[in-house]
Amino acid sequence: MKIFTQYKGLKKENYILFLGRIVTNLGAMIWPMMTLILNKKLGLNAAETATFIIVSGIMFLPANLVGGHLADKYNKKRVIIYHKLQNAFSK
Repeated sequence: MKIFTQYKGLKKENYILFLGRIVTNLGAMIWPMMTLILNKKLGLNAAETATFIIVSGIMFLPANLVGGHLADKYNKKRVIIYHKLQNAFSK
């Protein structure tokens, strides 16, 4: 397929980053399903489910700000790797 020939010969790091992004994005697909799981399987009503999702989103904001500060202060590559490993093991 011609569409993939433009990516031939890239550095190994590019392919690793690409695969990492795919895994991360697949993991992000849990959020739409989370509402159904909370509602149907755990028996939460709509208000409780919405509260859970909103609180989860609010908790991500300070974490992203701290992560940005750490990336500016320390080695960005190590901060990203540490975050991705922590993210993988916390789910």
